[in-house]
Amino acid sequence: MATVVVTPADDGTVVHAAVGDRVELRLPENPSTGYLWQLDDLAEGLAIADDRHEQATSALPGASGMRIVVLAVTAPCEHVLAARRGRPWEADEPAVEALRVAISVPGGR
Repeated sequence: MATVVVTPADDGTVVHAAVGDRVELRLPENPSTGYLWQLDDLAEGLAIADDRHEQATSALPGASGMRIVVLAVTAPCEHVLAARRGRPWEADEPAVEALRVAISVPGGR
């Protein structure tokens, strides 16, 4: 079982995984501002195994932390993972930041 790490620097790329692997999204986020990462629906074959926020190591008020979303790869699939950072109550507003990554999980090992 391998872990594939995805960050905003991977926007527009294709990541390859196998059944049993994990895809770990590491997204900078500061919940106190209201700007949160939201994922679009996932394809069958991908399931959220963990979703948490890690506080920044800085003691400064309002310091940004990291949103960690771990996806378990449970079956072969081809999926474009789409996420946007914005305020959930402003869904009609453009995203402050967006991420689109193709996840490719072949049928055989």
